[in-house]
Amino acid sequence: MEKFTILVVDDEPANIFLLEEVLYNYNVVSVKNGMEMFDVLEKTLPDLMLLDIMMPGIDGLTLARQFMIYSPGMGERSLFLSLTGY
Repeated sequence: MEKFTILVVDDEPANIFLLEEVLYNYNVVSVKNGMEMFDVLEKTLPDLMLLDIMMPGIDGLTLARQFMIYSPGMGERSLFLSLTGY
């Protein structure tokens, strides 16, 4: 059985570490910003994206909007969850 792929986008290394530890049963791909996220999305489409809302540059909500605009149809397969520690 193929593992679900979860894309974690967060600028805080501690949050990335924690999520990778908690989600060890899944294929977790972690990046630090939106530009890295779109690089990953050129190669793979995750089943779930965990997006930090409060990031420098492009925030998680903007990333979700951009994904839906520039990747029509792909968003039908992926779920988003945006969160922040603030």
